[in-house]
Amino acid sequence: MVLMESGIGDSQEDFRDFGDKIFKILFLYIQG
Repeated sequence: MVLMESGIGDSQEDFRDFGDKIFKILFLYIQG
């Protein structure tokens, strides 16, 4: 991800959680 180069500190946790949600949505989308 290019966003990591921006030097995100506190929001890195939120970004990881956001990415996890998107991954789950994509996974469910591919499955069903």
